Amino acid sequence: MKRTVLFFSLILALPIYAQEEDLSVVITENLLNKLLSAVGEVTGTGSVNLPLYKGEYSWIAKNPKLSIATTGTSFSADVTVKIGFFKYSPVVTGIVDIDYATATNMIIIKVRSAEFELYLGLFGKKLHITNIDLARFYKEPICFPGPEPIDKGIELTLPDGRKKNILVTPENYSLRLEKGAIRVASVLNFKEKPQTGTSSVGNQ
Repeated sequence: MKRTVLFFSLILALPIYAQEEDLSVVITENLLNKLLSAVGEVTGTGSVNLPLYKGEYSWIAKNPKLSIATTGTSFSADVTVKIGFFKYSPVVTGIVDIDYATATNMIIIKVRSAEFELYLGLFGKKLHITNIDLARFYKEPICFPGPEPIDKGIELTLPDGRKKNILVTPENYSLRLEKGAIRVASVLNFKEKPQTGTSSVGNQ
């Protein structure tokens, strides 16, 4: 799965003015789950080489979802495993990392781990085969642009016709989890751009 970078400048990057926040980006749980739904099912196959059984296995992971709470974000998926005539369907849960890279202004969402055990039930015993980590199949992070203005400079025309250039500098970033959403906010600093001086050399 290739790296997914989404740029929703009109939807996700709308400014929300609040105390100590000038600009914020909100990524909803619903949006992320629609993206995972579009990615679709994940499957795998392999060989089993146990003393009591030799054959093939297959598994399929459906309904991948992210759940966002104030205490953290989790991943879940419904998995069905088939090994010969043996079949079972665990619900797999995992850990999700969320970071904001100020250097690139990107909000990064990545499934860190989501393991389930591959085993064979035979004669009332559970024969371990291996562990499968679904994070390997979602290894590329989902990235969204963060709360920085597209234009870092504003040119204003004054009543007397003069022009003034204003620099926009983001500072004091914050990332917090809300129920069903990720919010990354920043405070913007505005100051006049210094005028470029000119110099001349007279005739000697």
